[in-house]
Amino acid sequence: MKVARVQAPAVINGESARAFAQEIERACMNQAYRVILITGSRGTFCRGMDLDALSDPPAGTDFTVELEAFAECLRRLRYAGKPVVAVVDGEALAGGAGIVAACDLVIATADSSFGLSELLFGLVPAIILPLLLERMPALRVRQWALTGCAHSANDARGAGLVDVVVESRQLERAVNHWVRQLSRANSAAVARLKILSAEARALGFESALRRGVSVTAETLREESVIGGIRGFLTGDSVPWEAA
Repeated sequence: MKVARVQAPAVINGESARAFAQEIERACMNQAYRVILITGSRGTFCRGMDLDALSDPPAGTDFTVELEAFAECLRRLRYAGKPVVAVVDGEALAGGAGIVAACDLVIATADSSFGLSELLFGLVPAIILPLLLERMPALRVRQWALTGCAHSANDARGAGLVDVVVESRQLERAVNHWVRQLSRANSAAVARLKILSAEARALGFESALRRGVSVTAETLREESVIGGIRGFLTGDSVPWEAA
């Protein structure tokens, strides 16, 4: 199976964010890819905003435009029509932790570290907050932000930000295992799940139930879905067997 590998920027600025968003979009559009891996370099996944660029911005810099470029990266990761896996082998700090939180599965080496350092500089992790709150209890997010400390991969797993922790030598094996598991999912269904899981939190229980009925009824009118069900029942080849 083909897997897209997209490297997260070591630091985030307008230029690196736009390039990152384009790479994510290319991976999403290529139907040959079943899973998207977001990787970094050894020792650094992503350290967040480019502090050098922030400290001495060119005259006329529009920070809204720069920050929206990063927000677009997070949107594309969160709503990608394919499973997205963060493979972390180093520091994932501030906006880097937000990139991690936007992914569907997070695999980290035991040597990796995670943290929210924004408050140390008078900033707030405002852009990444909705994604952090999908993974972590609100109080834990607040505590991480208030202290600004780096946390181990095991601590991050306990907080909900990381799903799988392995030794560095086991990383590739773990990635291959999860790629095989995740590649079975139907891409259209993946996209629907991501949208619905975001909507359900805002809709409330009764509205979310009604939305679920509507989406399921609509999906059951698709011949590809019915064909997959028939194939399973009759013992014929089904889509996930090709994964």
